[in-house]
Amino acid sequence: MKKPQLKFLSHDVNLSLSDREHSHPYWQLEYVAGGAPVAICDGSGKRRELPPRTFVLIPPLTPHRFIRSGEGTETCSFKFTFEAESVFSREIRLYSASQPFFEWVAGQVEHLFAGSCSVLQRNLLLEYLLMDLLHFVFQGTPAAGGESPLFSRLYDLVHSRGREVNVSLAAEELNLTVSQLKYRFLCESRNAPERKAGTSVKRYIDGLLAELIEDYLKYSALTIGEIAKATRFPDIYSLSHFYKRMRGRAPTQHPS
Repeated sequence: MKKPQLKFLSHDVNLSLSDREHSHPYWQLEYVAGGAPVAICDGSGKRRELPPRTFVLIPPLTPHRFIRSGEGTETCSFKFTFEAESVFSREIRLYSASQPFFEWVAGQVEHLFAGSCSVLQRNLLLEYLLMDLLHFVFQGTPAAGGESPLFSRLYDLVHSRGREVNVSLAAEELNLTVSQLKYRFLCESRNAPERKAGTSVKRYIDGLLAELIEDYLKYSALTIGEIAKATRFPDIYSLSHFYKRMRGRAPTQHPS
């Protein structure tokens, strides 16, 4: 993958903004670093609230506008050129730093802006960071061995938000409609039968959650109650009922 070329960057704190809808020939990455939330509107006028530690990736020529209240806002904005190796859609993508990879990216961005390196060195490091991010978004992590980006992102969602993840939430987090998510899942499942994705997104999400619970049971010293809390079940009984439905036995009967 060719390294992106950074054309513009800014670090804005407490800056009020309500710009007009526009588009430009550059890729744009916006990072809502902290403080008050920011909002973005796409070409259809749909408004989305962006809580702190959210990344927004905007392809070239994609209409958008940002809204910042000013007080308490902090954003980092990057515009860059990038020769995509395949055709890309003009959808605006949102990513949360609660996902492990984006948590790492957030830390690197914050470190570079807080550090004392020269502007040239900082910009060069940011270009390589953007390259890593684009590689992850479009091709999956290197360790995934060709893993579908859709499967990788569903995996990250379940591992970061546990029982909260359902089909509607997954579609929203992936910036898709439910119908688009189901269609893409069906297409990518055909190309990756080894993932045992089953016949539906829900079944796949439930399978990931059951595997996550099993990993806790096998590799951690957490109690069932602590596992329920870590995987965001409301209580032990809900976790036990889910696990028994998926595995045919209670979590307490899991072989050590």
